[in-house]
Amino acid sequence: MTDATPAVFAAHEANRGHYAAIGGDYLLRARPNVLLGGGGYGLSATAAVAAGYVVVSNASDMQALDVAAVSLVSGQFDLGAMPYEYEGLGALPHLSEMTETALGVLAHGTNGFFLMVEGGRIDHACHDNDIVNCVRETVEFDNAVQVALNWASNRTDTFVIVTADHECGGLTVLADNGPGMEPDVVWSSGGHTATNVGVFAWGPGAEMVSGVMDNTDIYRIMMKTQPMVPEGVGIGRAPGNGVRTDWNVKPGDTCRLDATDSLFVTNWSCIDTTTADTHEVTIMDTNQPTLPARFYRLVVPR
Repeated sequence: MTDATPAVFAAHEANRGHYAAIGGDYLLRARPNVLLGGGGYGLSATAAVAAGYVVVSNASDMQALDVAAVSLVSGQFDLGAMPYEYEGLGALPHLSEMTETALGVLAHGTNGFFLMVEGGRIDHACHDNDIVNCVRETVEFDNAVQVALNWASNRTDTFVIVTADHECGGLTVLADNGPGMEPDVVWSSGGHTATNVGVFAWGPGAEMVSGVMDNTDIYRIMMKTQPMVPEGVGIGRAPGNGVRTDWNVKPGDTCRLDATDSLFVTNWSCIDTTTADTHEVTIMDTNQPTLPARFYRLVVPR
């Protein structure tokens, strides 16, 4: 759980190997409601309990949780990475089962939630050019995706996005040998490659996922599909003495652009008001005087 991908969502450290500090960030600073995965490496049951988490260590205990009654859960399964599916998990839960439990806990909040689910051992198998484990880990990841889609299927307020941070191994499939048989493949690397990866989306905002995109576009799309405070994304000169300001907002928001010549006083003046048709709005200050600086804020009355 303190490996690189989970850590970037809930920790702030200079090095991915600072496991103890990452675990401390989880438990004492970011405090995600749900932490489910391989334990150790910066996370211990003792520390999690001291931080107010309910700790479970196997599938049976996890599934016995009263998800409506708990708000902080740390499922610490084994030490380090979870076992491969092909090797058998024994008493430990599958990724799809962890996903179901996480959704059960988070669904009781009133302000929505963000859930990150990682099929982390796909990467490990591909580093080893191990098609047997690659296939089975990908199948279980697909099972976890299906759990999320089933949960979201009757909702209009849930956005599901599936992607990868990189390709690994330079995998090329030569032949499909039929159900139950491994495909014929070749590998070109034991590391990460620059091959494009897929991005798939369901729910409100899914139409924004199309074509070839930059990886940073995923963040922007995710933010645009969520309720948000106005976010300034650009400012620059416009024709004449004008200034162009660009903002991320919610469609339908009535937006008022205010300006002031000094942050040391509170005399903000209204420049213009508009209603956002999309997730982005541009408002011009068409008569900016020649000053060393002018400051802007976007107000969305609620």
